[in-house]
Amino acid sequence: MTPRGLVIILLLGLLPPTSLSWAGITDEFPKEYLSEIVRHLYRWNLDETALLPFDNTPTVEFLVRPLSPKLDAGDFSQYCEVLIPQLGYVLRMKRADYEVPEMKLHIENRNFRILNVDKYEAMPAPREAYQAMSVPSKELMDHLFATRSMAEPIDSAMKDRLHRALREQMNSAQAGEEQTIYVAPMSMMTNDLWVFWESRGKIIRFTSDTDLTTNAYWDYEKLGVRVYDLKKNVVVSLAETAGSSSFVTRDWAARVLFNCVVLGQRVTLTP
Repeated sequence: MTPRGLVIILLLGLLPPTSLSWAGITDEFPKEYLSEIVRHLYRWNLDETALLPFDNTPTVEFLVRPLSPKLDAGDFSQYCEVLIPQLGYVLRMKRADYEVPEMKLHIENRNFRILNVDKYEAMPAPREAYQAMSVPSKELMDHLFATRSMAEPIDSAMKDRLHRALREQMNSAQAGEEQTIYVAPMSMMTNDLWVFWESRGKIIRFTSDTDLTTNAYWDYEKLGVRVYDLKKNVVVSLAETAGSSSFVTRDWAARVLFNCVVLGQRVTLTP
């Protein structure tokens, strides 16, 4: 199967939308899905030495366990934790499933989406709390290499949504001036969309619980927008910012720019 074909199958819903049975958690994480998790890390997190451990082992191990945070009444969202010991990464994932009565919206993800990614040294829980799965190392490496520059362009509907969402920001620009943005490839592993606003030297992150391609994202969850000025909000280390979430590191900004400009799509918008 071609890499493009694999992604299309996943996007069409490789995983069933039924309630998660933790006894059968491996059904929720087939090897194709695990490979896509690593592909997301490959694009957004890994450095030049991260994949070296894969050279010395026939398989890449994944450890998965359920998480049970306290939820509001009527919230049926599911959470899990995924460890990749050979990379030293831990991912916390969520499949949203709840109502927003005041907006008459049902927020739902078909599959688990990454909430955050961290490095770890000690395992967060005993090993027996996890179910182990694996993917052949060579198969995974071949997939990463074959898909390293693959990106689907945004469609006209997404372009229109972006235009509307950026209107408030763009209206601060000179009237009638065209604005150039670069949109990073969308990842099925997150509900994040990264945009580089070239004309103003800003990075914009759209984030939400609901899927990027739904009207609910843009009509309701579009409030989850954060703007980073490349001159004002970029630091060498987050240790400089006293825990503020208003900054990104220089390395992270460079990664966002690569994904937006090199792998992403150039779009011209008019205020």
